Amino acid sequence: MCNLLKIKNLSLLPLLLLLANPAMVQAQFTFITNNGAITITGYNTAAGLSVVIPAATNGYPVTRIGDEAFWLCNLTNLTIPDSVITIGRYSFYDCTSLSSVIIGNSVTNIVEGAFQNCAMLTSVTIGNSVKIIGDEAFGSCTSLTNITVNTANAAYSSSGGVLFDNARATLIQFPTGWGWLHDSQHCHQYWRLCVRGLPQLDGCDDSQQRNQFRV
Repeated sequence: MCNLLKIKNLSLLPLLLLLANPAMVQAQFTFITNNGAITITGYNTAAGLSVVIPAATNGYPVTRIGDEAFWLCNLTNLTIPDSVITIGRYSFYDCTSLSSVIIGNSVTNIVEGAFQNCAMLTSVTIGNSVKIIGDEAFGSCTSLTNITVNTANAAYSSSGGVLFDNARATLIQFPTGWGWLHDSQHCHQYWRLCVRGLPQLDGCDDSQQRNQFRV
């Protein structure tokens, strides 16, 4: 069971419904309700490690993944539905077995550190509504090799697994799973971009420029 002690202000009605609903008992999501919407606050990994977050529970839409909700959970795969709008701060921090993430088309905000330190994460698919990706949202994901953004997204884009702004004028996230770049032609290509999270570039001609891109 991961992070189950982080439940705060769990209202009595959702708790009673959770106990009365066999499907929810099996899923073992914990949550709070606020103004007719649900925030997921925790998960029991005994229910399974390949997780599909429900779009709705007890007649209410699931709109937020709470801060630290899945902290240290040994998830392997994750699908976030189109109902979710915000992925909270450090919500999947240190989920070291998580290998792939699909982020639904209603998510607008991926908050600071949301997937930080997910060491086995190799691929991320970002939906068409994301407007904000916080600092270190995918930081220290040392196996990450591919970030794919829905082509309808107005704020971000991807090319060759690399995350850019929509105009591809700014490199936002370089997949750290690529490790070292030995092709100086590519090094020069990335020097021309404003970079966040670019790993050290090996094989580049100018060591002073290379060092500015250290993680």
